[in-house]
Amino acid sequence: MSEFPLFELRSEPLDVAGLAASLGDASGGALVTFEGRVRNTNEGRPVVGLEYDAYPQLCVTEGTSVVREAQEGVLAARCVHRVGKLAVGEVAVWVGVVAGHREEAFRACRYIIDEVKRRVPIWKKELYADQTAAWIGAANAPADAPAGLGSLVLAGGASERMGLDKARLVYEGEPQVQRIARLLERVAPPVYVSVRPSQAKDKVFRGLRLLPDEEGGIGPLEGILRAFREAPSRAWLVVAVDMPFLTEPVLRRLVESRDPERHATAYRNPEIDGPEPVCAIYEPAMLSVLQERKSRGRYSLQMLRDLPVKLVEPLDPAELRNINSLEEYRRAAGPRPG
Repeated sequence: MSEFPLFELRSEPLDVAGLAASLGDASGGALVTFEGRVRNTNEGRPVVGLEYDAYPQLCVTEGTSVVREAQEGVLAARCVHRVGKLAVGEVAVWVGVVAGHREEAFRACRYIIDEVKRRVPIWKKELYADQTAAWIGAANAPADAPAGLGSLVLAGGASERMGLDKARLVYEGEPQVQRIARLLERVAPPVYVSVRPSQAKDKVFRGLRLLPDEEGGIGPLEGILRAFREAPSRAWLVVAVDMPFLTEPVLRRLVESRDPERHATAYRNPEIDGPEPVCAIYEPAMLSVLQERKSRGRYSLQMLRDLPVKLVEPLDPAELRNINSLEEYRRAAGPRPG
């Protein structure tokens, strides 16, 4: 049998007969294939085509994992997904499985397509006959949203020095946690907020996606680990809630400077002459590092100094300042409320 990738992305039309032939195995009594095609209507709207966008590295990693998970009891399996623009009738995704018996082949084929749809970061835009378009399955994402990237606001700190919950502090007439989440939704959706379990019912977090810590006393490292447990193949733009001077252009510049081949991309903090760990993008490669550091009781995010990190020079270092005292808050936002 020929060697082939378990999962791949292709920009050209799929030769489904050739793909099926690549799975040929004389000992296999069952060949099951699935073809997902572009249909000409959706929810009553005439569709003239689709456009798929993806983050290739993460897609191949996660897609390959899916196919491997389905291989128990089968002889061969593979999946190919299109990217780019497709016309009505074209095959968008193909799955093929060879097994000794039909039950195993059907089971594996169904598992692969279901998990690819659920886990692999691929965006689909429908193109309509009236010349409009809409992203399907990513309703809150703008057309240029970075594939494979989400955002995490670290809001679970106890704020012992200040004595107030920093998420509740008001800047520009809005609680800071709501303000920073709103900015991040425009830059790298979806946005999640890391909180302590005791914060989860606080009204200040209403309408936000919350990730309660599963273990206390670890600090922001636990929040980032919790995000990776939610989506291990996603990169995370991590921002602390106590950075009120961040703006949308500052966040966009970090995303546009992202280097997925490194463990992280971070602004250089001139005060420490190193990466700012709470305004940084953590790639999936960081998961194993964070787990290893946690197992050794080393919770500081200054670990980024020891890793391959792309440093981005801030245009204005003052935008990276955080607020740690009531006096700093008064200077930043006026008199203490109430």
